[in-house]
Amino acid sequence: MSTQLDWGELIATSETVPDPVGPKNIIKVLSSLNNPFVLEGDSQRQALSEAYQLDLGAIYSYRHSRQPLTANDKAIWVDRLAWLLNELKACKQQKPDLPKLAAILSVSRAFLFDKPIWERIPVAFLSDNLFASMAALIGTTHSEFSSGGKAEPIWEREAVDAFVQADKDADWPTIESLWRTVASSVYPDHYLAEATTCLCTTNKGEYALGLAVDQFGSILLIICVAGAMTSHQIGRIGRTLKSNRGRFALVQSLAFNHPRNETLSEETLEALAALFKDVQQDAGEWRKWMRALNRYPVRTEVLQAALGYSLNGASIEAKSACIEAIELNASHGECREATTDCIAAFARVADLEERKQLWSLVYQHWMDWNFDAPKQDNHLTWMAVSELDYGVIGYIVENLTASEREEALQKATNEMNVVANAWHADITARNTAWYRALAKWQILQFAQQVANGNADWELPTHVFLPFDPAKDRYFSMTYPTDMQQRWGR
Repeated sequence: MSTQLDWGELIATSETVPDPVGPKNIIKVLSSLNNPFVLEGDSQRQALSEAYQLDLGAIYSYRHSRQPLTANDKAIWVDRLAWLLNELKACKQQKPDLPKLAAILSVSRAFLFDKPIWERIPVAFLSDNLFASMAALIGTTHSEFSSGGKAEPIWEREAVDAFVQADKDADWPTIESLWRTVASSVYPDHYLAEATTCLCTTNKGEYALGLAVDQFGSILLIICVAGAMTSHQIGRIGRTLKSNRGRFALVQSLAFNHPRNETLSEETLEALAALFKDVQQDAGEWRKWMRALNRYPVRTEVLQAALGYSLNGASIEAKSACIEAIELNASHGECREATTDCIAAFARVADLEERKQLWSLVYQHWMDWNFDAPKQDNHLTWMAVSELDYGVIGYIVENLTASEREEALQKATNEMNVVANAWHADITARNTAWYRALAKWQILQFAQQVANGNADWELPTHVFLPFDPAKDRYFSMTYPTDMQQRWGR
């Protein structure tokens, strides 16, 4: 006997049940509570747990065993589905009271298997009253930090206080820095999550959810809501929001929750790009977003393509805020790959003049940074790179003429000669100066090959040297050549 469920047959059968019993024990317990969404004390929790087992045990049993449904269990499934459909029909005429709404959410959540039951129920059963009730529940929910009556460590209290204050101040960079500590500690609210899932079923429901999120005064609630949404849903709803708190928290949640080995759909990327473009209209707000989301691009790798798309047609100030927010590092790392995703996405959609504008900003930021040359204690012991290499190549190839490229390459060669003939405090200082000069020459040399059609425009994967180690024995003994033979992506 197959263990696969025929949902179409189950729902069709349930529509023929005239008077279902439904979750009578759950409703009885919920109706006895002052607030059916808040359990006070172990006795209430125990009573509701027992009611769940009596009314929904047959459904939960399948979840754990995946054994074929017995005739008795199937009858219970059909009865509970019939009750749910009847209540949804009733919602068309009148909004459910709170105990009934809590029961609806409890039953619908029990039927969550490979996808929500809301995606299986015919749209005809969904109504404005249902969506209004779900949105009202979400909009009136409150959330706060709690230690459960226990004394918390000082560092936890300090983190909580900092998060709460940053939320009030719309200090998104601080929110991002504390996100990993706070988001992982947020206790999930199953009613809130199920109501969110219901609203995300239709465009009308998503609109109601967006209005509720816009009213939230705390990011904690948005963390709960976003946890029940797919990346696609966050993209669609996020672009309709008006509040910066709601938009930022949804985007940050997506970056934090989305599996790093999975890319976003083009539709979602376009929705996020539209959201970013809207934020860019407020220069101050956009700078905060970039300091939060783009200081370490690897943390928001999934957003980088959308960020690149949004820079096409953006003001020079918006482009500059994006580039200057990046914490440049001379080491090989995933931030370099993430930034390249952003810049490459931009290059795919932007025209030449747009590209040249961004490349100029990239090159200037790269030159000002100069592999952290101002920091005397920052020693280089390997072939240096930067997060902006892909854009630097773009500048050399598309902004410079052939003669200007030759001139820049000659200047970089002269800098290496200066290192060879200068006095240095010690070998560490000498090697640092060597690697810094070589890194500049390296990217220019590669870009020259790209411009000449001898290499693809990508992150370099080979190390170039201005001499042949096998033949120029003096240089190979004087300067380190034991560099990684493959580097980049």
